[in-house]
Amino acid sequence: MARTLCESDVEEYIIDNLVDKGYSYIVNLQDDNCWATSRKLDEFINEDTLRAQLIEINKGIKLDLIDDAINTIKHIDNPILFERNRIFHKYLTEGVTVETGNDESNPTIKLIDFEKVENNLFQVANQIKFNEKGQTRIPDVLIYINGLPLVVFELKSPEYRDDTFLVNAWEQLGGKGDSDGYRFDIPTLFNYNAFLVISDGTNSKVGTLTSDITRYSEWKSVNGEQGYKKNFARKLDVMLDGMFEKHRLLDIIQNYLFYIRNDKEKPVKILAQYHQYFGAIKAYDSILAHKKPNGDGKAGIIWHTQGSGKSFTMLMLAHRLIKDKKLDNPTIVVLTDRNDLDNQLFGTFSSAKDFLGSKIEQVSSRDDLIDEVAKIKVGGIIFTTLQKFDKDRGFVNGRNNVIVFSDEAHRSHYGLDEKIVMKKENKAIVEYISKFGMEKYIRDSLPNATFIGFTGTPVKTKDKMTTAIFGDIVDVYDMTQSIEDGSTVKLFYESRLAKVWLDDNKLREIDHYYDDLVSSESATEEQVLESQKKLTNMELIVGDDDRLKLLANDIYKHYMGRKNFLNGKAMIVCMSRKIAYKVYNLLISIDQSLKDIIALVVTDSNKDTAEMREVFGTKRDRDELARNFKGEEIKKGVPRKKIAIVVDMWLTGFDVPDLDVMYIDKPMKGHNLMQAIARVNRVFPGKDSGLIVDYIGLNKPLAQALRDYTARDQKFNLQDVQMTAKNLIDEDMSILDEMLYSIDKTRFFNTDATSRFQSITDGAEFVIANEERKKHFLKITRRLKDAFIVAAGILNDEYKTKILYYVSVRHYIMKLDYEGYQFNTEEINKHVEELISEAIKGDEVKVLSQVSEDKEKVKIWDLLSEDNIEELRKNNPPHIFIKIMQKLLNEAIKEYKQYNLIKSNEYSEKLRWLLDRYNTREDASTINKTIMGLVDFSREMVTDKTNADKNHLRGREKAFYDALIKEESAVKMMKDGVLYQIASELKDIVQEYATVDWSKKRSTQAKMRMQIKKLLQKYNYPPEYREGAVERVIKQAEYMM
Repeated sequence: MARTLCESDVEEYIIDNLVDKGYSYIVNLQDDNCWATSRKLDEFINEDTLRAQLIEINKGIKLDLIDDAINTIKHIDNPILFERNRIFHKYLTEGVTVETGNDESNPTIKLIDFEKVENNLFQVANQIKFNEKGQTRIPDVLIYINGLPLVVFELKSPEYRDDTFLVNAWEQLGGKGDSDGYRFDIPTLFNYNAFLVISDGTNSKVGTLTSDITRYSEWKSVNGEQGYKKNFARKLDVMLDGMFEKHRLLDIIQNYLFYIRNDKEKPVKILAQYHQYFGAIKAYDSILAHKKPNGDGKAGIIWHTQGSGKSFTMLMLAHRLIKDKKLDNPTIVVLTDRNDLDNQLFGTFSSAKDFLGSKIEQVSSRDDLIDEVAKIKVGGIIFTTLQKFDKDRGFVNGRNNVIVFSDEAHRSHYGLDEKIVMKKENKAIVEYISKFGMEKYIRDSLPNATFIGFTGTPVKTKDKMTTAIFGDIVDVYDMTQSIEDGSTVKLFYESRLAKVWLDDNKLREIDHYYDDLVSSESATEEQVLESQKKLTNMELIVGDDDRLKLLANDIYKHYMGRKNFLNGKAMIVCMSRKIAYKVYNLLISIDQSLKDIIALVVTDSNKDTAEMREVFGTKRDRDELARNFKGEEIKKGVPRKKIAIVVDMWLTGFDVPDLDVMYIDKPMKGHNLMQAIARVNRVFPGKDSGLIVDYIGLNKPLAQALRDYTARDQKFNLQDVQMTAKNLIDEDMSILDEMLYSIDKTRFFNTDATSRFQSITDGAEFVIANEERKKHFLKITRRLKDAFIVAAGILNDEYKTKILYYVSVRHYIMKLDYEGYQFNTEEINKHVEELISEAIKGDEVKVLSQVSEDKEKVKIWDLLSEDNIEELRKNNPPHIFIKIMQKLLNEAIKEYKQYNLIKSNEYSEKLRWLLDRYNTREDASTINKTIMGLVDFSREMVTDKTNADKNHLRGREKAFYDALIKEESAVKMMKDGVLYQIASELKDIVQEYATVDWSKKRSTQAKMRMQIKKLLQKYNYPPEYREGAVERVIKQAEYMM
């Protein structure tokens, strides 16, 4: 008989795929000698297999030392799971050093042979039962390498159901918490975990123990080809082929999976995303191919768009090079052109010092540079800015195993060839001067080094070709692919020129200024002077007091209209320190409360007034502001900064993921412009886009800058909100108005919270009454919400309120679906504004992630009390009441599912029958019958729970009691007290025989069955019903143990 795909089909498909790749399938669970069935349930390592493999891999090592290594990884002494996993990962990748107890050197036992893949045993298993701390859990699929459980798959059905979203798989594994899910119930399994996979067969993602759901990512490429599109049909195949071929899996574990740790922060485990993996692979291969003396030293350029994790790509490449024996302990020099970038990269590498396994130094002066780079003989990672290379204090390190990483390679790296410039006085040429760029002095100091460039922006500009310096482009990961993959978010553009420029002639001057901008990097002295004059004139125009008042007022209005969309983070980019100071004071004059949330971030100067110095602060103050704005830990009582006013600082190498809007009032172009706007493209939960608000006329510079990007980047990025989001909003609003034309929405415009709330519930009631209508509504309103977030600044208040109504209805329905959302009358006034705010600020992930927190506040049985049910029925329309009851009853059934197969099946079937009748209803009377049925069902469950509590039946005892009373005729022949006693003793019998995987072993099961029969006979359980009771008890035992 035909049926739809289910979770077990996905499981079988994954196993078959891995077996085809040469994995062994742990089968024959009926065999008492099979490890999976003969072991104790709290054994997670196949110790016999591990021992045999270690003997094979570590030839010549004594068996007692092998056993010492096994004992070490079995007993990792740390109370924190993440720390145990970090320690084990180090053992896994570097080996376990054991002490011999004598003068001999202490050998290192390798757990995996990374050099000879064929020496390792790859196995796949499914549905292996584990029990730890009294909790039994059965992971869907496990990958064992040499007897170690390194990868866990948690699967969901491909069918569209509430409990099949990938986020549910993530939550089942334990999410990020430490008190629920598999990693809490069976934590020892996760001591050994390399990474995790969640999949429903259609979509698959990978992450680590420390990954938030938003950091789980798809593996979209098998061999480095461009990542697949959203509607690609064979995503699971690509993930399995791209990650689980044996050589590839070991490579990922050894070189692209690592922990980072900053001071006072818990360790975070990083797994390379597919573009980082292949980018680092291609860079590594290119370095080897171009390395001197046989190559030209130009290893090429990695172009990965800003915000896509370029720093980690560099870090993983450095690790790979350091570990390569062919390079003979290379030295890596990391070059940047700004101190803030140097500090950021140094911090990133330092956080992974254990992974890198090499000394990491940051050069603080030219003298340090000479000491570190000129004199170093082997190894090390050295960070420096290129300005520290000095033509007057040159040095030479002639080693050919020096690898130079140039970050932001499109900037400052020029001037290998001589350039003759003219020096003029009174327009007469007085001298010809020979000039070289900084790159010449770098290459002179490191003549045999191999150079590779990294950039987040295109590698070609009008004045120079970066490829001439570094070589060809090795790998491209453009904006469009990054957005498609969820590595960054899409950027939108909003022009507000008309709000602050009342004189068109001034706008034309701005336009001419862009055209005449001269790069000071290669300009003549005359050109530099001319450019400075134009800059001074432009500051006078942009910094006009009347214009700045208009600017400050408009930014305030725009910001206040969207401050609740995410976390209210905004950045204002000003042309000069003086203008930034004025804007700061103007904003505070508009609203004094802004003083606590604005950070003015500019360098101080000895020419500043006392008032300016007080606001600008010191370098230490700016460092504290940076930590504050990033959301890091700050002193108690210090207000969190929400708005940053900057000039040059924080525009490169400064990541604040929840920053989602940038107001630009500074002329910029080219890569400087693109890098600045990339501050708002970082990924954050609930953030679907970033917004660039233009007050200076960026339309033309943006178009020019995008010309060097890929064709699809030019087409799909930085679209004008007026032309895209606004048009989309108009279209969606037309559809929604037609769909909900019969609903009175006028009450939502009232100030009375109760009226507004009832308006929302009326809309929700109408939408969920029809499943197809509901799906269509949720799809349209998701698109509407995303568009509204970027276009809110160009909408009038009435239109905004209409949009808020629809997205509030959407949010209410989602809360119904995922957490049985409910209010009583007293709570409505308190929560209605919160609901409307969350409708924009939250998203599906946030709703789902909040469910577990909310559930803990009130016990499910209290919510099912008759008084509460009556209150819910009185305050909610019929369809919404049914939806709430469905969620509450499902939660109650879920409690039974932890231990009680019989009762949970009985209750699940009853609820399914009631809802099936409701979903296939033909008239209104069915709705009333459904409501009565749900209320009676709720009463039945509460009564059953109350009776069990009264008779002190808990967990397993209650489960066995239900197995005994399933046959009503038998119950009539026995007293309740006797049945309670039998249930209690059954618990002890099952506990005795369930220390091994008895359900798969016939001999053990037979012994248990015999003891159960003896117990039933002892208490005179009716003979004609004993066999059925035994079978039910066995099934309960199998389920719970």
